[in-house]
Amino acid sequence: MSVPASRRFDNLGDVLKPSEVRDFLGISQTTLYQWLQDGTIPAIKIGRRYMIVKQKFGRKFGFIS
Repeated sequence: MSVPASRRFDNLGDVLKPSEVRDFLGISQTTLYQWLQDGTIPAIKIGRRYMIVKQKFGRKFGFIS
């Protein structure tokens, strides 16, 4: 039995790793990094690492209003 996306979203931490977002959206790593670089997925880049703020990600993709 599959868990609804909204319920899975609620179980995520406040700051997400790119791998968590990739698994949540079911996209490839290539697509993930393209979306991070072009701003499709809102993220903060510190050095070589991306951090995705759950609230911004949720609003952008319609998981929260």
